[in-house]
Amino acid sequence: MIQPVSDMRAIGGVLAGGDISPIRVVAALALCLLMSIVAVILMRRIRMPLFISSRTVDKRIQVLDTVRLNSKTTLHLIQSGDAQILIACDSNGARTLHSATSKQETQP
Repeated sequence: MIQPVSDMRAIGGVLAGGDISPIRVVAALALCLLMSIVAVILMRRIRMPLFISSRTVDKRIQVLDTVRLNSKTTLHLIQSGDAQILIACDSNGARTLHSATSKQETQP
């Protein structure tokens, strides 16, 4: 017959043979969670997709270039079909700065 456990050290002893304390297990879990959060932040910073789709999709919209002007403003050059659009994104939102089609001559 199984006896009820009244002490946390006894639970740690049952699970790991008495060598590992429950505090150490909780600390290890917290460390793993912290490392996971850091990995997700780094993946987003280098724009790596979190989930890679196995399907090949014909993308009509492509981001040609991205330039960070300062900590709050980013420029994106986007192509959709034969149109290229320059978009500025900042804390106030996104706005179109310039739009041109491939038939038009773009000004430098």
